[in-house]
Amino acid sequence: MRLYRSEQTDPTPFYEFLAKDTLEQLAPYIPVTVEPLQFVDIGGGPGYLSEQVRLQGHRCLVVEYNESQLTLHEREAHGAVIGDGQSLPLRSGFADVVHTSNVLEHVRHPEHLLDELCRVLRPGGVGYMSYTPWLSP
Repeated sequence: MRLYRSEQTDPTPFYEFLAKDTLEQLAPYIPVTVEPLQFVDIGGGPGYLSEQVRLQGHRCLVVEYNESQLTLHEREAHGAVIGDGQSLPLRSGFADVVHTSNVLEHVRHPEHLLDELCRVLRPGGVGYMSYTPWLSP
C-alpha cells in the first residue's frame, strides 16, 4: 500500500512490485519445465508483467486495446499486439498462462472476456484474473 501512494508520480516501483507479486502468486500453479511457457497478458499496458515473465525465461505476449497504453511511464511493451480482450486475436489453446488485471471492469461484455481467456488457454493451462471492485461495499 505504501508504494501505491506514489503511483501517480513514480509508477514504476508500484507496477514492478505488482508484477513480481503476481508471479509469486502464480508460482504454485505453473509447472516447472525446461521449455519456456507462453504467457498472454490481456491489458498489459507497457509490459511490467511481461518483463518479469521474460526474466524467468518464459515468453509473454501483451494484448492491449489502447495503443497509447503500450508506452506509458516512459516504457514500451515488447512483444505486444493491439487487440480486444473480448475477441482475442489468438488461436485457441495458444497460452500456458493467461493473465488479466484491472480489465474486467472496463469491458462492455465481461462474460466475453472470460470466455476468451478460457478459449486461448491450452488444456490444463492457468488463468489469472484480478480486478478492482469499485462498487463493492
